[in-house]
Amino acid sequence: MFREKINYHKTTIEQLRREMAREILNDDNPNAIHPEEMKHRSEIVQYKTTYNQSFQKLRVLKSDIEHIQHLIEKSRKKMQKDFDTWYEEMWSHTNNLEVNRNNGFDSMQTSKNSMCKSNESIAKASIQDDETKSSSSLTQSDFAVPKGVRLTGNKEADEDIIAFYRAKEELLSRS
Repeated sequence: MFREKINYHKTTIEQLRREMAREILNDDNPNAIHPEEMKHRSEIVQYKTTYNQSFQKLRVLKSDIEHIQHLIEKSRKKMQKDFDTWYEEMWSHTNNLEVNRNNGFDSMQTSKNSMCKSNESIAKASIQDDETKSSSSLTQSDFAVPKGVRLTGNKEADEDIIAFYRAKEELLSRS
């Protein structure tokens, strides 16, 4: 925009100088300046000044924009790195939970197996105690905890469970 105006005024000045050159050939005063040329020169100077000021403002804006773009890229990389770190922590935490669950399941299976063995021994001991205490018609080999019944591992509770199923079996055998 400013360049177009400056170029317009330059061509106008050239036309005025040509006219002045023709007049000088006819006159004796070669140093005379056309009044319109002065007006156009002052406008060219004004436009050049405005153009240079605008150009400097744009140069400053450009450096600010480049700096902001650099900061944005740096922040983006940091955010990506933080996310990756967080994601890895969550992933490893989830894997640890699964491993712990699996280990817990394995240990639960191991403890369940040992509990079943201890339950069987408790049941046998309880049956032997009950057989010696009472005159029951059931013998140790006749009584077994029904399938699917889980004993707790607590001696008193397991004895109660065994006594319940033993009593139930006795009642069913009488009928």
